[in-house]
Amino acid sequence: MIGTFVQSAVMLTDAAFISELGTHAYGAVGNAGLLYVSLIMLSMGIADSGQIMIARRNGEGNYLDIGRTFRHNIFILLLFSLMIFVVYALFTQSFLASTVNDSKVGALMDEYLNYRKYGVFFEAFRLAIMSFYVGIGRTRIIIYSTLILALSNILLDYALIFGNFGFPELGIQGAAIASTAAEFLAMLFMVIYLITDKKNQIYELFNRFRLDNDIIQKFIRLAPPLMGQGFIALGAWYIFFSIIEEMGPVELEISHIVKSLYFIAFIPLQGLNSTTKTLVSSLIGAKQAEKVPKLLLRINLLNVTALVIILHGILYPELMVNLVNHNPELLDNPERMQTIANLFQLIFGSMILVGIVSPYFHFLSGSGNTKISFLVEVSAIAIYLISAYILVMVLKSDLMGVWAVEYIYFSSLGIFSFLYFKFANWKNTVV
Repeated sequence: MIGTFVQSAVMLTDAAFISELGTHAYGAVGNAGLLYVSLIMLSMGIADSGQIMIARRNGEGNYLDIGRTFRHNIFILLLFSLMIFVVYALFTQSFLASTVNDSKVGALMDEYLNYRKYGVFFEAFRLAIMSFYVGIGRTRIIIYSTLILALSNILLDYALIFGNFGFPELGIQGAAIASTAAEFLAMLFMVIYLITDKKNQIYELFNRFRLDNDIIQKFIRLAPPLMGQGFIALGAWYIFFSIIEEMGPVELEISHIVKSLYFIAFIPLQGLNSTTKTLVSSLIGAKQAEKVPKLLLRINLLNVTALVIILHGILYPELMVNLVNHNPELLDNPERMQTIANLFQLIFGSMILVGIVSPYFHFLSGSGNTKISFLVEVSAIAIYLISAYILVMVLKSDLMGVWAVEYIYFSSLGIFSFLYFKFANWKNTVV
């Protein structure tokens, strides 16, 4: 999930710069970013399964198996990234033509993704290294690499979108190239750090790679539910925003601003969610499953505290909007700004609900019950999309009614997750 945060930061930066190009460009980059991350979530599912296995081996003190798991993680991620790239190359145009209502938005999305798709290979290396360090509980490198990615993306966006520092003015293409280049720089830093980190010698990370059927079988058991879970979660948001696109470009732009507030609020949650999976897996591996309930309560408290601190920004909607959108047609329109302010107030409660729910949901995959976490996600998403479709396409609701479905989704996710935590036998799950 830290990988999700990194991609969220990239989307926020791109959207903030692109907003100056107009309403259609802002909505197009927002939807294209969701589509890109939806497929990246498949790779994140593989990386998360590697993280869970590494954390379990770390809890057991089995360091050589950590190295073997890491090598398999890289191999599988690179193989799958090649498959994702081929899907982008072959099917993007036809998919957009069949799912995007506004042809101008569709053309801009295709322009963005045409350059953005190369980032899948850099993400494979970053996710593998990230899952290794999170799995062993040493996350400082992730802070450094995220800063490199964020800062380089800002500078490159400024240079390539508007033609500054002697670079050509490339618009949306520039945003895609900037984000891909920033991912490469962050990956390069992580690779150099990994190679020069002497603390990693006990894991023998760079021994000769040989396929291990036992490890492959564990990936086959753990990864598919996590891949499907992440893909469905972000894919559902893509469908949700595609439904909103039917309402018009202004509604789409406003909704992407609300989505940006979600991403900002989720910054602390992404790290805590990843920590939840690692610590739950480590505690079970160390035969200390009885400590898990107290751990979840503590993370629960940290989540809600962090959200309350961040979300006081909804009291200043103009300030929050200026962080992610610089379109004068929006900022100078009192009616649109009031709609945004009303939506910010509406989703405050749903975001607090996320803070309460997320530790129990991520506990599911941390315990190794990835099939259950997948079923929980699918069930909640189905309820979410059906509700959104009825509100937009049948009842012709306004944006306030559409965004109210967030409460339905997070409540469903929380109820299903807590019921499993409370009544299922999860303490002896083998990973």
